[in-house]
Amino acid sequence: GHLPLLTTLDLDSVLRGSPLLADIAKHKRDLESLYEEIGWDLPEFSKLVTLEDFMRTYCMVESHSHAKHEGNVTSPMMMPLLDLINHRSRGENLRLGTTGDADSLAAHVMRNAVAAGEELFFTYSDPNEASSTFFKQFGFVDEHLQVVSKVAIPLRPHHPGYEDKRLLFEESLVRAKLALERLGGVDVEEYLGPDSGVRD
Repeated sequence: GHLPLLTTLDLDSVLRGSPLLADIAKHKRDLESLYEEIGWDLPEFSKLVTLEDFMRTYCMVESHSHAKHEGNVTSPMMMPLLDLINHRSRGENLRLGTTGDADSLAAHVMRNAVAAGEELFFTYSDPNEASSTFFKQFGFVDEHLQVVSKVAIPLRPHHPGYEDKRLLFEESLVRAKLALERLGGVDVEEYLGPDSGVRD
């Protein structure tokens, strides 16, 4: 399987150094916990469904489902046959929409966008979706989606030129980092979360 949770590839070597590796591992742990929770609530479930089958089914549903966005509400959905249409984030010729009825969903071919016999494409991704999020769900890379990268620059008070170097960073980040250093032994990422922007 090409889906990250099911692949037989050695993801540790393929994604070494990427935050995506930790995201995939966390996603797997979360699904293992969900499997256990369902087993507690429905004791027969664990006897009927193996963890491997549960993971495979979850991945098939996740990779073949899409979302309907209306205002601030996003509704997940599966649509037979539509999940067979290939993805293209640029130059798609099919869009999801409604027929006017609030509970309806329709696939609209874009006007003058498709010649007879031409393949249909629609975009699986949301606007501004990160490439890593897309990869986790669908198992392939879209070169047109944004790639988010984080760079860690270790800077400690004992480093030569520390006073000048710290001026390169926003003052609030420097203050937060110094405060955490004074706490001693605190893992910055664990304390503030992985998206805090403050790194050791």
